[in-house]
Amino acid sequence: MKKRMISFMLLTLTVLAAKAQENVFRLSGSLESTGDTITVYCVDLAQRRIVETKPVAVSADKFETTMELAQPVMLMLQNKPAPGRLNSRIQIFAVPNSQCAINGKWLDYTLSGDQFYLDLNEIKQLTAETDKAMHDLSWECQQRANNGEKEDVIMKYYEEKSAPILEKKNKLVMDYAASHGNHDATATLLMAVEPEQAQGLCDKLSETVRNGQMKPMIDGTMAQVKKELARKEREKDLAPGKPAPDFTLNDINGKPLALSSLRGKYVVLDFWGSWCGWCIKGIPQMKEYYAKYNAKMEILGIDCNDTDQKWKDAVAKYELPWKHVYHPKDGEVTTLYAIQGYPTKIVIDPQGNIAKVVVGEDPAFYTYLDELLK
Repeated sequence: MKKRMISFMLLTLTVLAAKAQENVFRLSGSLESTGDTITVYCVDLAQRRIVETKPVAVSADKFETTMELAQPVMLMLQNKPAPGRLNSRIQIFAVPNSQCAINGKWLDYTLSGDQFYLDLNEIKQLTAETDKAMHDLSWECQQRANNGEKEDVIMKYYEEKSAPILEKKNKLVMDYAASHGNHDATATLLMAVEPEQAQGLCDKLSETVRNGQMKPMIDGTMAQVKKELARKEREKDLAPGKPAPDFTLNDINGKPLALSSLRGKYVVLDFWGSWCGWCIKGIPQMKEYYAKYNAKMEILGIDCNDTDQKWKDAVAKYELPWKHVYHPKDGEVTTLYAIQGYPTKIVIDPQGNIAKVVVGEDPAFYTYLDELLK
């Protein structure tokens, strides 16, 4: 009996060990100009949030690590930025029971390993030209911002230049998906197309892919697509003269504050966060204009994507004198107001109608307040 029990325990341990081994993802590679450490961020594809941060040691530009995965995740590999470039960052998908090797340069690398990564490398080569064009455009816009150029001018330039690049990439991706719908790697392209194309691409995936190991990523991405399309639809109801949707959120003291309770004055809804560089940069001028017009205007700061404590700490640190409410991660106010960037300022008239929407830290916002309130 004792021998049988020992044999059973050994068999159980062997099965468990084999099962754990099946979930292992192995990552290795050699990337030029890498420091002594790479930071790997693990992003849950269903929840769209970082669930693990892992430093990986590097020796002579070579690295190797393993991770236990229950389902596919996205990995962001971060290196210190090279001079004159954006942060060096590589984004790959990791699936259980697979291995991936990354070799080359941070901005020009190849993927190898299991079939999934050979397919990903084929996709990478397919979009290499458009991806480089977008990277170069982003770098150009960042430099122009660093040189003090107006954000609204930069944003307009970016939108004009990026549109044909993204259109070209979308066509490449959709054509590829049409002939490779039975490959798991093709599902990752859902995160590479515009929301309007996502459903069409999803329809090109085989039933086996849609219901296989990539299902959490597919479902999570399509949920985000649905929210983004709803946001764009909401934009139609946010034109000047339309009623501002009412809402109630908790203020800095934890008490409910309704937007409708501020009727009678102009109200500026300021969607911001302590993590937002442009939001923080605009605080001095916001304080100046609040002091100038607070008899006619109220500002309601709506903190987004912060923890409760970080929000309160930022309000105290920057000594923000206006009213504040906290927007939880599962809140709906950002959807109601179709928020797509930070900061976003929405001016509401004393009757509760939308007067103006300004995205970004735009000097035109303050010009508008002077014309409206002087």
